[in-house]
Amino acid sequence: MIGWGNYENTIGLVLAFTAPVAMELGIHFNRPYIDLEKEDINLYKGIYENLIREFSKSDAKSEAIIHSGIGYLYALFGRFENVPDVNDKVITALRNIVCRDFSAVITTRQLAGLLKLSHKGLNERCVQKIGRSVKQFVLELRMTEAKRLLAFSPLTNSEIAYASGFDDPSYFARIFRKKVGYSPTIFRKKYRKEA
Repeated sequence: MIGWGNYENTIGLVLAFTAPVAMELGIHFNRPYIDLEKEDINLYKGIYENLIREFSKSDAKSEAIIHSGIGYLYALFGRFENVPDVNDKVITALRNIVCRDFSAVITTRQLAGLLKLSHKGLNERCVQKIGRSVKQFVLELRMTEAKRLLAFSPLTNSEIAYASGFDDPSYFARIFRKKVGYSPTIFRKKYRKEA
């Protein structure tokens, strides 16, 4: 059901789920990337390490304990980021369209059309359900994908820009710095150990 891996060239803790596992666990996390404060690191690290130990036991209680531990982490992340628990079919469909192919450059009007809503209607729904406009939500999803690629892939910054749905690497670098607080290069150095 759940598999664990250890990325030797990454700094930090990563908890990733396939879509079926996330559905099984009831996880609908719209902001999957969190930079923890120093005072929070030991709590999260301890839970994560206990989950890994539990996974290695593989006894009759392991799966239930792992489910509970992941649920606990999920609840903590939601509180930490003050993220509403969104289980809305339109928001989920919007996320799925964007995440299906991050490299596709698609406008918010095109997204609304695919979802059979007006541009205004989709935007109002996003603001009501997640507190952000469609454009902001899509940008967050793209930024998360860019962070993932910067931390785990050998792609260049320009290749990551295109793979994350930006058609201009310079614009990508500017918006990344504005939203994340680091340039893509500094982010990669911060979260990735060179092999």
